[in-house]
Amino acid sequence: MEDDRGRGLQNLQDAQECRIQHLGDDPLGGMAETKKSMMASAIEAAYGETVQDGINEVSRKLKDEVEKLLDERNDIGGIRQEEEEEKQEQEELTDEVL
Repeated sequence: MEDDRGRGLQNLQDAQECRIQHLGDDPLGGMAETKKSMMASAIEAAYGETVQDGINEVSRKLKDEVEKLLDERNDIGGIRQEEEEEKQEQEELTDEVL
C-alpha cells in the first residue's frame, strides 16, 4: 500500500511538473520564429535582387566603356569617319565637275 501511495504521489508530482512545463512553453513561439525567419529570407532575397540589378547595371556600363576604348584603340570610329570624309570629298568633286 505504501509503495502504491508513493508511486501515486510521484505520478501526481510528475503530472504537475509536466503541466507547469507545458504552461511555460509558448506553443505559438515556434510560429513567431518561423514568421521572423520567413521575413528575414524575403528581405535577403529583395536585397540580393537589388544588389544584382546594381551589379548588372555597372557591368553593362563597364562593357560599353571597354567597347568604346577598344574601338578608339583600334580606331574603328576613325575608319568610319575617314570613309565618311572620303565620301564627302567624292561628292564635292562630283558636284564641282557638274
